[in-house]
Amino acid sequence: LCPAVREAYLKLIRFYRDQFGRYDTFKGILFFLGSSNFTFKNEKTGYGDFTIALFEKETGTKIPVANKSMVRFEKRYKYLKSNKKLWNKWIDWRCAKVKEFLLALTTELNAGEKKDLKIILPLKIHISRTAFFISDKLRNYPEKIDINAGFREMGIDIASLSSEPSLIIEPVSAPNFGLLYNKGEKRNIDALWYSNNFAQYLR
Repeated sequence: LCPAVREAYLKLIRFYRDQFGRYDTFKGILFFLGSSNFTFKNEKTGYGDFTIALFEKETGTKIPVANKSMVRFEKRYKYLKSNKKLWNKWIDWRCAKVKEFLLALTTELNAGEKKDLKIILPLKIHISRTAFFISDKLRNYPEKIDINAGFREMGIDIASLSSEPSLIIEPVSAPNFGLLYNKGEKRNIDALWYSNNFAQYLR
């Protein structure tokens, strides 16, 4: 959400667009959702001064936590989490800002001579790198894991992003090579992709 980060990504988009736009094989740019800097790590991150000030300005919601407090980030999280209606408003806003940012990238990408270029967003469930919320939810096994809700906490609204023609969401499934070397993730996390309740968000 920071303007400096936003401009850095736009600069990157312009470079690749101008460098490779002349080639017929150039169809767009890929960013891995969840491991890029324009999403949140989980529901407990994203409570910095700039982000909270922007949320207050755009929504008219005041977070009653002193800006000079050394524990203001944790207090902001606890305050928002304590009120379900406010929490939903916060999550909706985060998702909207991530989508707004991605659409700004596609606009910049298509500002050159070549049109109909896409931002491709592979989405992989990797509990130690991207989908941290899964490891938290697994502590409550066999309680059902809501994958869409978990990604929304990261600012990733899969259904909303999938509805945009300029954005392509691609679930990624890959062999767990960690098992071959007796290390890495032991759980068959990919199985979560193939649940009916999650597939509906990608239609």
